[in-house]
Amino acid sequence: MGLLPFIGRKSELHQLEELRPRARALTLVGRGGIGKSRVASELAVATAGGFDDGIRFVDFDGLTAESELRSALSDMAGRSLLLVLDNCDANLDGCARIASDLLRREAGVHILATSREPLRIEGEFVWVMPSMQTAEAVRLFEASARLLQPGFGVAGDDGAVVAEVCARIDNLPAAIQGVAAQVRNMSVNEIRGRLDPAWLLDLEDPLQNAARQRSLRAMLDADYSKLDEFARRLLVRLALLRGDWTLDSIEAVCADEKLPGARITGVLHRLAARWLIQVDHASHPPRYRIPELVREYARGLPIAADDEQTLQRRRARYVISIGRRAEPARMDHAVAADLDREHASMMEAITWAVDARELDLAYELAIIGFGLWYCRGPVSEGRHGLARLLVSNMRDPGLRARVAFLAGQLALLEGDIHAARQLATQSARAAPNGSKDAVATTLALHLRTLIAHASTETFRATALMQATEAALERIDADDRLKRVLDLAVPIANALLALELNDLRRATQLANRAARLARARDDTFWRARAMHAQAMIATRGRQHAIARWLVERAVLAQSNDGDTPGLIESLCALGQIELNAGAVGAALPSFSRAFDLSEQNGFRSRQLVAMEGIACATAASQPESALRLAEACESLRRTTGATMWPRQHHRLLMWLGRGLQQPPTAIAPREYGASRGWTWSAAAALVHDILNGRTGDASGGSDVLTPREREVAGLLTRGLSNQQIASRLAISVGTVRAHVEHILFKLGLHSRAQVALWASREHRLPV
Repeated sequence: MGLLPFIGRKSELHQLEELRPRARALTLVGRGGIGKSRVASELAVATAGGFDDGIRFVDFDGLTAESELRSALSDMAGRSLLLVLDNCDANLDGCARIASDLLRREAGVHILATSREPLRIEGEFVWVMPSMQTAEAVRLFEASARLLQPGFGVAGDDGAVVAEVCARIDNLPAAIQGVAAQVRNMSVNEIRGRLDPAWLLDLEDPLQNAARQRSLRAMLDADYSKLDEFARRLLVRLALLRGDWTLDSIEAVCADEKLPGARITGVLHRLAARWLIQVDHASHPPRYRIPELVREYARGLPIAADDEQTLQRRRARYVISIGRRAEPARMDHAVAADLDREHASMMEAITWAVDARELDLAYELAIIGFGLWYCRGPVSEGRHGLARLLVSNMRDPGLRARVAFLAGQLALLEGDIHAARQLATQSARAAPNGSKDAVATTLALHLRTLIAHASTETFRATALMQATEAALERIDADDRLKRVLDLAVPIANALLALELNDLRRATQLANRAARLARARDDTFWRARAMHAQAMIATRGRQHAIARWLVERAVLAQSNDGDTPGLIESLCALGQIELNAGAVGAALPSFSRAFDLSEQNGFRSRQLVAMEGIACATAASQPESALRLAEACESLRRTTGATMWPRQHHRLLMWLGRGLQQPPTAIAPREYGASRGWTWSAAAALVHDILNGRTGDASGGSDVLTPREREVAGLLTRGLSNQQIASRLAISVGTVRAHVEHILFKLGLHSRAQVALWASREHRLPV
């Protein structure tokens, strides 16, 4: 069946061969172009030996009347054969009735069907066709191209390019064959540069005879023709809104008098049955998304009269309604979980609001997003969203000052002090001293204080700390943000005063914040105040009190979803254990802090955690600990951050103990290193240290941790970060970090190269 050899699908075919004898009716279902007909043909040939009359193959493409279907299936009486019914979705109900009649009347007839949807007949076994694996998709591309361009081969760098091309079209066989035909006129690099959905929809496969399968657009036309008015309307509305959705969000945004909310569940079911939307059942609750090719197709449909601006505005307000359940600048678990699920929608809503000049709506989304980005990550995406708002023409200076403050906070968290300084300047210029907007002025001063703290600018930090406290007093008592600043400012200033050796001032500020948080029953800020009190107790050598305070802070921050605060408290706990001589107890705290900071992109916290790991492993792995300290120093230089003298002395002291040298002998080695470190390289070194490995990576799969091998194996199947996260029950940020480590350790540059490497070297399952 077809000119191409049968490629891949060995695992699927083996499982189907075992299943087919036990199923009188077996239906292969899947999206158009996924290869159902070809697999059915191979399966029929492989299992035909059990039938006296062999195989009968009937293609229902183009047969829409039930009388035509019955005519094609005449002369079945008394036969012993495998009846292959291809393209049953041409008339699903008619096919189902005929197949059911045959199974009741003719005991010797077994049915193997292909369809977008199950026949839903008694005794039917349904097999959902999975996507091709990346290595198989590359081989199919090569074989398809050779039929039209003899001598074509995939070698060297072309292999990674072809793997990327296939992955971007979902490893869909029909799309691969259409794209591969273009090698007659273009190189694979040129093809990669042209891979936009509009171009792909109309590519024709010259090897395909069936008219409705000649192109992706023709296949989607056939699917669309089966939809009712409500399904068509919902498909177009979802296509206008990027991202993915829960049932609740779809009902909130898409339902109106033209599409009643009571119908949406049934409509979604029909769209999913035709593979026009995808359902991720691993998420809780399930999430729905439209493949990019279907989105492009649906956006061009003539069912207008739907106002995209209205839909976008509804989506923005839906996200805002979720975020308003939490206090400003903080997250609780329930709200964070809901916003996490709507993160893609929130980012799209911010982009739309900025482009549509609805800046107040964009700012409200940014405020809500900030709580999520700051507490849970992803920081880089948050900065991107705020940057779009900052480059817009905001006429309100107070609004600009606030947005610059939010972006500066995220820049600090990501360890980008250079960017934070620029944002602090923007914030200060928008709300200079003496401005009527006391909140904007206080925010600008607070951001500059935090930057001075991170840069160890002693005199500047002292002056800014005092100016911030004075500005805070001028804010109206009823202002919503004053509730936040009344706690955020004294806690941050308490930690700064501690670094400046002003223990009396630090104690006053921390105790004031603790009393206020306790009076408000605010667990979020109370935990941060306890962290500050613990740091003060540590400086006073009250280790038992410090440990008690910070352990309570860790518990509260875990429950409250305050990830940056939790990381700081974990590092503090590790340091307390080090001071008490309990090195074994310190390492787990630093290790957990490192994992959390790496997963969420909190690079300023990641540096502190890595330096703690260097201290805790200096005795057992002195040379590796020294390399890690060197990496941290190199990365601090790139961020613009520096260590306070007390922190620096403590690090050198622990390294000196491990290397059995005085701290003064270590400093030149640390600062004299010429190697430029990257975050990925430093993270890979941390993982090696924690796993007890001290050698260099060899490029083989043995350098990967078990979890990294698991992630790499899923990469070879073409799964996205979101799909891998759902499969392994980990966060998308964790998956992103694992992918970075895999690429670094294997010396590769793209996900597609991982799949190709695994296939070529047989290092991982493909």
